[in-house]
Amino acid sequence: MEKEYRQEIRRKQEKQLKEKEQLAERARRAKSRQVVIGPQGKNKLFVLNLLDNCPQCGEEVESSQELREGHLASCNDKSKIAAYARQLKEEKEKSEKKRKLKEAQDEVQNAQSWDYLGGRTTDLWLVCHQIMSLVTYFL
Repeated sequence: MEKEYRQEIRRKQEKQLKEKEQLAERARRAKSRQVVIGPQGKNKLFVLNLLDNCPQCGEEVESSQELREGHLASCNDKSKIAAYARQLKEEKEKSEKKRKLKEAQDEVQNAQSWDYLGGRTTDLWLVCHQIMSLVTYFL
């Protein structure tokens, strides 16, 4: 029973690590294909109704091209623009914090699985690079 449980943990860890590597490779390839759109490009996308919210103040505007062009021409409320920039920054920081927390949780799970599986050097690939450096330091 214990042996089967260990094999199941090993299979799950292998599957998770393979999926993580695949996602990282896809993200790396996608990043090389992405084009950075500047403020002028975002304004054009907004006018063409390809963005829902104004790229400057974040306000939602009717879908007619004339109204959107008029809004961009008159969008100069500094407090709204600053508040929207703060909101975007906070959202980015929040998502980055979630990503780092998830990575830390995965690292701990990998290390505990490796330890439970016996902590053999043949299974060391299950552990992330940061924890592997600590493990090899103590070996």
